[in-house]
Amino acid sequence: MESIQYVIDLSGQGDRYLCLVSFDVLNWILSPETPGRKGEETCWFDTDTPEELRDLARTQRAEDADFLMGVVSDKYRLGYAEVTIGSTVNDRALFVTSQIDGFNSSKELLDWCHKNGIQVKPGFEGYIY
Repeated sequence: MESIQYVIDLSGQGDRYLCLVSFDVLNWILSPETPGRKGEETCWFDTDTPEELRDLARTQRAEDADFLMGVVSDKYRLGYAEVTIGSTVNDRALFVTSQIDGFNSSKELLDWCHKNGIQVKPGFEGYIY
């Protein structure tokens, strides 16, 4: 059975990030909800960050915390995505592309999907800033 994955395509500043995500991760990226936000905060840690992404982030952030001599918040250590009110959806997509190995071009992505029996669907197009 062919599996379905969704493309996250971010570009800007001369760079491009392409990766594939599950339906659940795509739904989280596109969600209008702001879990973890308190009051009128403009920046917060999204407490609905999918566990599969938090697992990846925790490993990297443990190294960051050591480098920063432990001066990071618990939510940072726990792997939550940091988002802002003006660009919550794009911030989530940026977080995803920082955690998942991606592709260098659309051709590379499509060739890999064809070889591995993955059906590709549009997901989210956003910006690197």
